[in-house]
Amino acid sequence: MDYVLNATDVAIEDDDKVLSICFFDSRIEPFKYVQLQKSWCADEQDKALHQDTSYLEVDDQSRAMYGAIASMSSGDCSLRIALHPEAQEKLRVGGEIKITLLCTKEVADLAFQKISMASAHEFDFQNS
Repeated sequence: MDYVLNATDVAIEDDDKVLSICFFDSRIEPFKYVQLQKSWCADEQDKALHQDTSYLEVDDQSRAMYGAIASMSSGDCSLRIALHPEAQEKLRVGGEIKITLLCTKEVADLAFQKISMASAHEFDFQNS
């Protein structure tokens, strides 16, 4: 079964080393969230540990994985994340992650722009 999130807010942090984007259902006390992280400059240790790919977390750290994303696509204030089969099992998501952004279009567009930059050469990202 697909994981569906109606995200009322998005937090974006980019400190020139790591990009972190978190979509969540409530900023005050989130119950559901999806967090994406990508290092801008992976070092040799990251590569040795296979942590030089995007990190994806769903609701808590026990449902997290590097290299989980097969592809992503965005539409009008929505994001669809297709997972590799082994990621579906580890993250306990039976299909795709579908996020509807209930925030402003400007915030959604900024998040999609950052994802597009971070995804280069790792997975296919279609931003429409």
